Amino acid sequence: MKLPKHLLITGNPATGKSTLAKALEKRLNGFTLIEISDFIREHQLIDGYDRKRNVEVYSPDVVAESIEKFLKSQSHVILTGPPLNLNPVEDFFAVVLSCLKPDVLKMRMRARHYEERKIEENIEAELLGIVLGEVESWFEHVLVLDTCSITLEEAIALILSSFVETE
Repeated sequence: MKLPKHLLITGNPATGKSTLAKALEKRLNGFTLIEISDFIREHQLIDGYDRKRNVEVYSPDVVAESIEKFLKSQSHVILTGPPLNLNPVEDFFAVVLSCLKPDVLKMRMRARHYEERKIEENIEAELLGIVLGEVESWFEHVLVLDTCSITLEEAIALILSSFVETE
């Protein structure tokens, strides 16, 4: 596969999305990093706040539509954040980060001061593969990386090797 127009790095909280995206931005000339959560705030797409889970609430469809419009004027973007159904799908290569070790994910989320309810919800989603299932149903090119089992450099190498064209 040739280098895609855009990368989507997604996964549950604390799986290493931002760390990987920042490292990739340094390696991929011409790519700009956009954190989806920052985009949501900057474009005033927040619908409310869920006090029980301590999270901002937004409409994924509205966010995806807004990002799609924004991307029409961009050449190469690395998007990182929650899973979104983005079009045109042929412009994207999706990387799903997971961490299938609940104790590691719990430790990472506690270090970021997530509420216990949110931690348990995300561990369950991780073990059930909810993010992966969504992304695989939306995108043609998906790479899954278990960030509890590989280093940052190994993750980068696996992603970059996906773009080597085969003849």
